[in-house]
Order: sequence, then C-alpha cells, then structure tokens
Amino acid sequence: MWLAVALIAPVTFLAGFVLLFFRRRRKVGLLMLLASPVAFIGAALMFLQSEATNAGWDSFNEKREAEEAGISDPAIWQTERDRLRAEREAQDAADAARRDAEAAERAEAEARRKAEEERRRAEERAAADARAAAEAAERAAEKQAEEAEEAAKAEADRIAGFHCLSRWDGSHRDFRNAVRDAMRDPDSFEVISTRVTPVAEDGTHVLMMEYRARNGFGGMNVASAIATMQNADCTFTILTIE
Repeated sequence: MWLAVALIAPVTFLAGFVLLFFRRRRKVGLLMLLASPVAFIGAALMFLQSEATNAGWDSFNEKREAEEAGISDPAIWQTERDRLRAEREAQDAADAARRDAEAAERAEAEARRKAEEERRRAEERAAADARAAAEAAERAAEKQAEEAEEAAKAEADRIAGFHCLSRWDGSHRDFRNAVRDAMRDPDSFEVISTRVTPVAEDGTHVLMMEYRARNGFGGMNVASAIATMQNADCTFTILTIE
C-alpha cells in the first residue's frame, strides 16, 4: 500500500500543478498540490514502519531508539529495553521517594516553624499576662496602701479631734456620770455646757463642764467641774467639782 501511495503522490503533484493553469480547476489543483506532499510523507513513514516490523522490531521508533543506543539486534534490544525500562522505573521510584522525603522534610520544617511560632506567641501571651497581673497587683497594693493611709489619717484625725465627747451635747459621758454620782441629788443633775481646750503636747485636753443640780436645801445651783482627758483613750482625771 505504501508503494502505491508513493507512486501516486508524484503524479498527483504534477496533475495539480497542471490544473493551476485552468481557471475552473485551479482550486482542485491547489488541493492536489497540498495533499500530494502529505501523502508522500505518509507513504515514507509507512515504508519505514513496514521495514522495521519486517526486521523484527515492534515499531520504527523502537528501531530508531535501539540504533541510538548502538544496538541493531531486536532480541538484544528487547533485553536492553527491559533493563532500561527497569532503570527508568527505579529512577522514577527513587525520584518519587526523594520528592516525598523532601516534602516530608518541608512539612516537618513547617511544623517546627509553626510550633516555634506558637511557643513564642505563648511566651509573649504569658509575659503579657504576667505584666498585667503584676500591674494589677501593684495597683491593688497602691490602692490598699492609700486606703490604709486614709484610714490611718482618719484615725489620727479622730484621735486628734474631740472624739471622746458626745455629738449630742458635747459632754464627756464618763466625766458627766462621775460628776452626777458625786451630787447629793443625782437625779437633778443636768449638763449646761462642756468646753474643751485644744490638745496639749502630752495629748491631753482640759474639760470644763458647767452644770446645775439641787443642793442640800432643795434649791438648784449652777456650778462647774474641771478634769483632764487623754485624747488617745478618752480616760479622764477629775481636778475639781464645785
């Protein structure tokens, strides 16, 4: 078949060339000119393929590969081909294993990087939490110290002030009771006013209480009593009672 095609192709080329000179047949001639080289090339390939198979090769391409390898015997080439194929398969397997190892190494490196990044972030979070806790503890300590200072100041102010005296009438309860108990008629005792001197350097006040009470004749007398008082614990000492 390839021989028939090879013989027809030149004739077709010449016929197409001649038809180019006829206006009505020019397209047909052009097609014949274009088709004849393709047919000739196809015939040549068919010839080469037929020659190779007749010589015991599977295909012309296989024969060409064998010739490139320096082998002209199909039987020897089949053995060599199988060896080369096994080598290629082994090389492909080795390349695949190498790629898998590289991918595993990259994955391990990425996992280590992520773990290191997560560890670093955890350390940063822990450090930030520790700083926040330390700042909160410092603020709490400062607040506690301020509250203690305010409480101490309030206590000092309370001690420095007239905290031992009644807010109702300004009298000293125990001093008043002691003076009342000293009266002939305690039930008639009534505090008129209580004056207090500023605190002295030794922390004492002088209390001057004016009162009225019934005397032994049944009349109401106005008199006074004087005492000293320790501002720290409100203890007192009576100096005089009229």
